[in-house]
Amino acid sequence: MLRDFRKTAIEKKDSKNLEKFLGKKSRKFYLETHYEKNQLYQYLYFLRSKGADINSFFDQKIEQKKDL
Repeated sequence: MLRDFRKTAIEKKDSKNLEKFLGKKSRKFYLETHYEKNQLYQYLYFLRSKGADINSFFDQKIEQKKDL
C-alpha cells in the first residue's frame, strides 16, 4: 500500500532522490513492506486516529527548515 502511495505521490525522476535520501534501494523496499511494524508509524497512526493534524506538524517543520 505504501509503495502504491509513493508511486502516485512522487514522480519517477524523484525516485532516485528518494533512494539517495534513504541510502540504499533495499531500504525503500523494506520500509514499504514492513512499515506497519515501525514504532513511528504506529505512533503517528494513533495520533491521527485521535484527530491530530499531522500535516500541519510536518508543514511547520518543512517551513522551519526552509528558513535556515
